[in-house]
Amino acid sequence: MGQKLSHISLLFLIVVLPTTNVHGYDGDGVLDSGLIRCPTFRVIFPGIPLEDGAKARYRAKGVPDFELILRLVLHRRDRMAFLPWEEGLEVFKNLEKANTSITVQLFENGREIRSSGPDVISETWIFAAYVDISYLWHRRFNHLKLDSEAVYELAFKIETESPVPEHFRLIPMLEGGGWFETYRPPPPRLK
Repeated sequence: MGQKLSHISLLFLIVVLPTTNVHGYDGDGVLDSGLIRCPTFRVIFPGIPLEDGAKARYRAKGVPDFELILRLVLHRRDRMAFLPWEEGLEVFKNLEKANTSITVQLFENGREIRSSGPDVISETWIFAAYVDISYLWHRRFNHLKLDSEAVYELAFKIETESPVPEHFRLIPMLEGGGWFETYRPPPPRLK
């Protein structure tokens, strides 16, 4: 019995503990990792209000060196909840009507390596959803291969020609790893 328990403890140390801080992550977001769920790694940054002139800049070091995607997850502050497909689609259409544009820049060790914008949301950002979480993604911020030793900065700016409901925000997430890295069904493009 004692030997069996020590084998289980050793398995726990080998499998579970390394997932708690695999890459020595340090930054403005939170690294969420796990063996069972997919994507395996997710860096969640603080939300950005959907209002004209909103800006945010986040720093991260020790990000997973898996292929990642940047998702801008639609979130409702007054209910502290992610938006399911139908509600997210309604917000997306309101952002289109308000002629909302998003500028995103990705810096590696102080040097810009990717950027988009200002891109009108309806022309370049793609609306999609999975597991009752609706989000936006951009082709330029898909298939990101980042170096876990580098320091990254993500800069965002939101511009809108007319007001959108103030209780909505975007939560940037870098996600990847697991079967997610090899299997990517194309998200639907809505017109």
